[in-house]
Amino acid sequence: MIDIISERITHVCVAGALGNLGKEVLRSLVESQAYCVSFDTNGTTQRDEEVPGVGLITSHNDSGFIFDTLEDNLGKFMVVDCTTRSQAEAAEAFMSRGIPAIMLGTNGQGESETEASLRKLETKFPDALLVRCPNAAAPIAWLLNRLGSLAEDGDPYAKALTGLTATVSESHQEAKKTTPGTARAFHAALEAAGAEVGKIHSERNPEVQRREWMVPRAYLGGHGYHHITVTSPTGGLEIEINTRVNGRRPYAEGLRDVILPSFIKEYLSGNRGLHAW
Repeated sequence: MIDIISERITHVCVAGALGNLGKEVLRSLVESQAYCVSFDTNGTTQRDEEVPGVGLITSHNDSGFIFDTLEDNLGKFMVVDCTTRSQAEAAEAFMSRGIPAIMLGTNGQGESETEASLRKLETKFPDALLVRCPNAAAPIAWLLNRLGSLAEDGDPYAKALTGLTATVSESHQEAKKTTPGTARAFHAALEAAGAEVGKIHSERNPEVQRREWMVPRAYLGGHGYHHITVTSPTGGLEIEINTRVNGRRPYAEGLRDVILPSFIKEYLSGNRGLHAW
């Protein structure tokens, strides 16, 4: 048993491993020769033969039982959470046990109750490290980070969008029932920079997605498109931002190549707390 989280070897446990995103994350990590363990908390028992090289797949509806089992077998480990459970619920499960975690699920992100619960958890468990990543596709994560930094104290462009109007629209697969964290993050960044931002428009109709959003038919069941506009009152200035992700692979690769190495570096440097990347 190797009781270590390091740049040399890291036990990466994937929550929600039976879902589409979880499977892609597993495949990507296994390709990089990470030692992976996958688990699910929906009570379904299933060994996923599509992902070779995974150390263990276990399923149980009690996450505490799963964590006890993993600790007995692995010692220290970290979690990449790909589930659809609420961020507050997932964060409490990880932070209360001191398990370093990256949350890709965005259920509840930006909602006042969720944000208040997360602030309380950060105060209660100051030695925990947890990162919320609304979009793990590296270029989009970079863009959101840059936009979010505009609101920081002392930035000369902190209110550069004052007096301008912005819109945020998004299209995801019909099965997605919540507003994605990426759209919420764009909305919050634009609003913080001074823009007047309307309500997020969400599209789930496959016919409209094909006709107006130009989503390839093959990706109607798994895509993430965002369309952002910023305009001046006179119409003399207009900015458009379009992001298009087809399938889940770009998220898995961004996690593997950018997010995870940065996370491990933060962990080894002693950085703790609740962060948004």
